[in-house]
Amino acid sequence: MGQTIFADFPDADIHNPVQCATILIPSDKLNQQLESLQLLYPDKNWNLNYTNFHFNNNSDLARAFNELLQLTKVSEQNPTLNDLLLKSFLLRIINAKHEHIAEMNFLQVNNQLFKVKQYIKENLAEAITMDELTEIGNCSKRTLFRFFETYCGRTPGEFILHERMALARNLLLHPDYNISSVAFASGFTSLSYFTKQFRLHNNCTPREFIKKFRV
Repeated sequence: MGQTIFADFPDADIHNPVQCATILIPSDKLNQQLESLQLLYPDKNWNLNYTNFHFNNNSDLARAFNELLQLTKVSEQNPTLNDLLLKSFLLRIINAKHEHIAEMNFLQVNNQLFKVKQYIKENLAEAITMDELTEIGNCSKRTLFRFFETYCGRTPGEFILHERMALARNLLLHPDYNISSVAFASGFTSLSYFTKQFRLHNNCTPREFIKKFRV
């Protein structure tokens, strides 16, 4: 209490709505958690990189954060559960930062794929055709598929569906969106098809996801 917090948020848009909440973790507690993770899993580097404060949000990180927020509603605290949830949250942060750094390093040497992926992420609500992607990437369909299968482990169509599912999960956490608006904002023209795909990719329906993870 009584401390000033400076929060720096990148610009938000319809695909990246802002949910703002702050959790203060004392530095000694943070270091204790990182040291504990290092002892439990010595094969991984558990250091936090404080030089880069922005990285890509994702539904796993958002769920871990929301689970921590839900602890504030519990009258009787469970220290063991609190400890595990904090470790889970730190794990998600570290993984998200590693993924972001790896993607940025790769995209610096592959400008074609970078342009295509950016176009996909910025137009998930719209119909996206292979002809559009080959034009943006200045390549043939065969080369486009080779890029995605080699560096993303997915075909272009699978990558688009994966990104739409990630967007849908993030939007479902936002109280201003209902299931229908999330489906259309994620590029699905059929609510039933959206529900079917969501269940296949997440092992639950959109409604079940909201009930479990929305704060």
